[in-house]
Amino acid sequence: MSSMVYGQQVVELCEGNQTTFTYSSSAGIPGTYVWTVDNVDFNVNPLMYTWDTPGEYEIKLVFTSLGGCKDSISYNVSVIECKETTMWFPNAFTPNKSGGNETWSPIGFNYTELEYYVYNRWGEQIYYSNSESSPWDGTYKGKQCQQDVYVFVARWRTVDKKPKTYYGHITLLR
Repeated sequence: MSSMVYGQQVVELCEGNQTTFTYSSSAGIPGTYVWTVDNVDFNVNPLMYTWDTPGEYEIKLVFTSLGGCKDSISYNVSVIECKETTMWFPNAFTPNKSGGNETWSPIGFNYTELEYYVYNRWGEQIYYSNSESSPWDGTYKGKQCQQDVYVFVARWRTVDKKPKTYYGHITLLR
C-alpha cells in the first residue's frame, strides 16, 4: 500500500465562511472507499464533512480494489477560530507552466496591510507585492529567474492591529 499527503487545507470558523466540504476520489475504479476523520470511519465516496471544532486533523482515504490492492492518500486540515490571524508561507514553487504550483505568495486569514518582498542571493529586491492575489511568478524584469533559493520578508497586521514581520526563504524549482 502506498501513502501520500496530498495537501494542506485551512478552515476558518467564521460566520459566513464555508465549513462543510466535499472530499472525493475521482479514480472511478470499483472498490471500497473508506474515509477517516478524527478516528471515525466513513464508508462513502464522496464524503461531505462539516468542520466545527478548532484543531489539527488528518483526513485519510483508504481505497481497496476488488482484487484486494490498497492505496491511501491523506490531507492535513487546520481548523482555526475566526479571531486568529493565520499566515502561512509556502517554501517552494515550480513556475514551469505545468498547470500547478506556478506562483508564490503568502497565504493568510484575518490580516490587513500585507506586503512582501523577494530578494535574490545578492540581496537585490526582485519582487514586491501588497496583495495575496498578486503572487510572484518567478520572473524579474520579464525574464525567468534561475532555479535557486530566494529570501523574502513579509509584513502584515493581525486582526487586533499588531504589526508582524516574517523572514524566510523560497526554493524556485524549474
